[in-house]
Amino acid sequence: MVVAGDYLHLYKYQQSNAYGYTKPKREKRLPNTNEEKTQSHLHRTKKQVRLLLQSNLNIHSHYRLQFVTYTFRKEITNLADANKLYKDFTLRLNYHLKTKLKYLLVPEIQPERAKKYGAKVWHFHVIYFNLPQIYYPKLYKIWGHGGIRVKPMNDPDHLVNYVAKYFTKQDDHDKNKKRFVTSRGLQRPWEFRDEQVITEFKKNLDEVGKPTFEKTYNAKTWDGRENETTYSIYKITPDQKALLQNLKSVL
Repeated sequence: MVVAGDYLHLYKYQQSNAYGYTKPKREKRLPNTNEEKTQSHLHRTKKQVRLLLQSNLNIHSHYRLQFVTYTFRKEITNLADANKLYKDFTLRLNYHLKTKLKYLLVPEIQPERAKKYGAKVWHFHVIYFNLPQIYYPKLYKIWGHGGIRVKPMNDPDHLVNYVAKYFTKQDDHDKNKKRFVTSRGLQRPWEFRDEQVITEFKKNLDEVGKPTFEKTYNAKTWDGRENETTYSIYKITPDQKALLQNLKSVL
């Protein structure tokens, strides 16, 4: 069971999953193909980003969520160089705004530029959770490395799906590099594996109502067996969230 902001993600397994053990030795299986590894990594990344976004959507509710794209005038093909330029820019922007910005950044290779010129040039998609009002010309000047595009997000729930689509286009992404970067201090989701906590809170699920999303699929256990899993998402109230926080601290 995972709590991310106002959302509760509940996993129900047909067979129990054990935690905190050492896997016994077993026969070697054929290694996954590169495509399987890539898809598995993309799935985990999308899940991490979805939970991070949901965990931070309402913390800075007096700010409007901003989705900003930064491009580079020069052909910045090295991700480390691009990250360094953005980090220095963030220091300048924080100084100008007299704040510490909270953000989640997704690097992406510019698809049109790569297709037209063959150059794999990076650009950044950044979600700001607490960006104060700043005029476009000023932000453009502080950035100083190319163009910017600002898109206010009116529907926070839509933001999760809007951002997730960028991960499907990253086939050329360096497998050893992070697919997203966050600022310090973002709220992290809470994960509950204690059966006592989960059982206690399930008593309140009737009050939550029907899940906003639910699906059933087959997942793999650690020893390769099929395990039917029902995944549900619930919208929870502040009181229910407070109850979970209390259970987490007591048990």
